[in-house]
Amino acid sequence: MSHSLSGFFEAKNIAVMGASQKEDTPGHSMARQVGITFKRGDVYFVNIRGGTLFGKSCYKTASDLPPAKIDLAIFVLPAKLTPDAVEELIVKKGCKHFVICSGGFSEVGEEGEKIQARLTQIGQKYGVRIIGPNCVGIYSPADTIDCLFIEQDGATRPLPGKISFATQSGGFGMCMFNELYNLAPKNNWFGRLISLGNSCDVCEADAMEYFEQDEGTEVSTFYVEGFKDAHRFLHSARRSVAKGKPVLVVKAGRTAEGQHALKSHSASLAADDGVTEALLEQHGIIRCDGWKDMFKLFAASLACKQVVKGKRIQIVTNGGGQGVQLADWLSFYGLKRAIVGEVAAAKMSAKFPSFYIIENPLDLTGSGSTDDFLLALEALKDDPSNDAIVLNLLMYVKGIEPERLSVTVAKMFGKDVPNRKPLFAVLIGTSLDVKARCTEIFLSNGIPIFDSEYEAIKCVGAVTRFQEYRTREQEALEELEKSAKGPSEEVWSKQTITKIEQSLAETVAKLQEKEVEQTLPEHIAYTLLDAIGVPVPRFSLAKSGAEAEAFISQKFAGKEGKVIERDLAQFAVKIVSPDVLHKTEAGGVEIGVSGQVGVVGAAVDKMLAKFSKLRVEGCIVTEMVPGRDSDGRQTKGVELIVGMNTDPTFGKVLLAGIGGVLVEALKDVTFGLCPLRSADALQMLQRLRTQALLDDYRGMGKVDRNKLSDLMVRISELAVRFPQIRSMDFNPVIAGQGKVWVVDARVMVGRK
Repeated sequence: MSHSLSGFFEAKNIAVMGASQKEDTPGHSMARQVGITFKRGDVYFVNIRGGTLFGKSCYKTASDLPPAKIDLAIFVLPAKLTPDAVEELIVKKGCKHFVICSGGFSEVGEEGEKIQARLTQIGQKYGVRIIGPNCVGIYSPADTIDCLFIEQDGATRPLPGKISFATQSGGFGMCMFNELYNLAPKNNWFGRLISLGNSCDVCEADAMEYFEQDEGTEVSTFYVEGFKDAHRFLHSARRSVAKGKPVLVVKAGRTAEGQHALKSHSASLAADDGVTEALLEQHGIIRCDGWKDMFKLFAASLACKQVVKGKRIQIVTNGGGQGVQLADWLSFYGLKRAIVGEVAAAKMSAKFPSFYIIENPLDLTGSGSTDDFLLALEALKDDPSNDAIVLNLLMYVKGIEPERLSVTVAKMFGKDVPNRKPLFAVLIGTSLDVKARCTEIFLSNGIPIFDSEYEAIKCVGAVTRFQEYRTREQEALEELEKSAKGPSEEVWSKQTITKIEQSLAETVAKLQEKEVEQTLPEHIAYTLLDAIGVPVPRFSLAKSGAEAEAFISQKFAGKEGKVIERDLAQFAVKIVSPDVLHKTEAGGVEIGVSGQVGVVGAAVDKMLAKFSKLRVEGCIVTEMVPGRDSDGRQTKGVELIVGMNTDPTFGKVLLAGIGGVLVEALKDVTFGLCPLRSADALQMLQRLRTQALLDDYRGMGKVDRNKLSDLMVRISELAVRFPQIRSMDFNPVIAGQGKVWVVDARVMVGRK
């Protein structure tokens, strides 16, 4: 099924609205560009004054155009004239695709917002698609679509290729054009450009879905300041990665200063950058630091279709210092130095002088010749001990013939070689002319080339990450296809859902008129978690000491004639009152209460008496976990935090990390978009910096990651299924003895 954006690039007839005879204006530039480049049909110019332009008649209105249907209309009209002209083209000429390059809309204030709102309403009324307003246009060289109001002398056009780009900054897009062209003028780079502008209709999610389906796109790239439809964008990107089509994003606004600047530039709502970083990674998206990362390094390399199946990297160089730097960067980006295989080492040792260093880095020193490098690369090409090779060449060294070496290496590692070994090249120290010719040889044969050691290894890291992401997403899709149900679908019976709805409704009903949200009573929060299979300590709401004692006697009986369990247990007693928001500070919490007969009951009666003048529902009595073993020894556990917040950009986002009293000190948490898959939850745990704490650190017990991830998945599903739940804070979640428990539960609810 054709995507709704296809019509922008399949147009047969184009109208330029606002074509101008006045030079050095957007209307004149757009008319020139479209008139010269479009080869698939007719181009019509519309100007209120009529006349001629570039040998073509200018029509005064859309109604005056010839009978032919207009497939695509490009607008460079003043903002106030645009909505009526759009509607006229829809009604009179059947046009369904519009690119509004004009400014003067929401970016300039209240009056512009009103004009843009009307434009949006017209688009929705007739079901047409609108790109912009306030954009530089669209570009697709394979389709002879060059609807950019910046002419070629200002932004050199790259040749047709497979990299597509959608941008919320027109300036970023035009700079990228020039840089790609300068990188390799003869190389085929570009699939499509969509300048999104204010995104009154078409947004980054539409572009992502289009690129995902587009056979002419192999690498999707984006410059984003704020997400309009983050969920749709992320899910489409994940599917694209599973298909083997990388997605690269420059997301601006990492810092407070950057967030302030982007608000003034595009009025984008800044998402928390830690959340953004984690969610992009969760969905297999490679985040880039700028245009150079995205295009010169990552996109160009991924377009070369180098498949790096592992992290073992072999360095080949004739500079010892460069070899050391490369090894440093390997470690920094999570890569490994390969071990030179015995067969490869023997081939080189038989030919090379003894002072060549046949290790990794493989250093041929300043004596290495072109033939020496070719011999080394031939041996390493077939060496199963490495997954990829980084060639670092100082080309000014006597004995190096840059162009002969480049041609031969291209034959050994080029894109037409079956099952080729991935090669990444760093060429340093020659004239610009020679460097340009070598670059052209490498890139035209599908071999990425770089200016520095840092760039090369950073790119290798990105390529290996993409392969990991792709494998992960393919496996996840296969798992979903095998099972008709979600990972914990069996939990969500009609009875469970009804029970949760009733519990939430009772709390929401108590909201005062001006209250936005309220904390769910802790015993109700425990009940919800227990209903969906999330482990919680044994608990009870006691309205008297006698009720507390009855609960303990019933739930903590003896075990096979051994010591009575209640004598080994300890309990927490907490006041339950809408008038006591901060229980600990008010003295409404007592922990470590002995389970021996009468002790808990006395603690409950004392607590109720202390708060007798307030509205009190009772005391919640909870078992303290992990607790004690059968010999009465206190057992240990790791204190974690699992929570959920409603992010203004991404919606329901789960967080997990190291909790308890260390949560603020360590600030080691990571994020995932709800609902999570099991693989997402496990990946979140893998991203924590303090991995050692999860693996039996100092006898604290090894955390069962599968059980913890299952808990995270269930909580994420709870968040998505019930929009009344605004946030959740479970701190601590204690993991120990092969189990996990939510010990402290805080759930905030509000109106739907």
